[in-house]
Amino acid sequence: FALLLLLLVCLGGCASGETADVPGATLGRTVVVDDNGGVFWGYGSYLCSGLAGDPEEMTVNDIAIKAQTTSDIRSLAIYNGYLFLDNEGEGIFRYNMVDMEAGSVTPELVTEKDPNDGFEIWEDQVYFEYGGNLYQVPVTGGEPTAILRNMYTYSVTADGIYFTQKEGGIYRLSFDGALQERLVETGEKCHFVLSGDVIF
Repeated sequence: FALLLLLLVCLGGCASGETADVPGATLGRTVVVDDNGGVFWGYGSYLCSGLAGDPEEMTVNDIAIKAQTTSDIRSLAIYNGYLFLDNEGEGIFRYNMVDMEAGSVTPELVTEKDPNDGFEIWEDQVYFEYGGNLYQVPVTGGEPTAILRNMYTYSVTADGIYFTQKEGGIYRLSFDGALQERLVETGEKCHFVLSGDVIF
């Protein structure tokens, strides 16, 4: 019962955040829902799933444990038929969702680098912050590439990567790295949220 209550609180908290998502970017979340109403979340090292029920009652039915990892699951994302997991201290893994439904759960390592605060997926690349730098790695795995150094926060959009640095300023970087522009001066350690054409 406590697990279900925790999930309902998480779903209620996430429901209002859906409108804040950057168009096109797939964000790592605590709870994710696929196109068929399947709900997935981590509970410690357990990967749990269920089926979304009545939205007004915020119910989840047929709760089950899909897999157990060797560390706590911090965030998840669904992208192109794979479930991506950020496992604390171990890095990012992906699970083929068709195989998972068939009962064969084999994680594929995307990167051993352990994201400091979740991850984002855009056009077959996983973006994450590690050690103050922004990295990208293909969704199929490989050696991560540092594309920004001394970064504080970031958001991946169709227009490029918006980011801040610890000493201040909001910037935009094009995906090819050819253009980096400072958009506005800010104080130190600035956080921001994108909503349409507005930066808060």
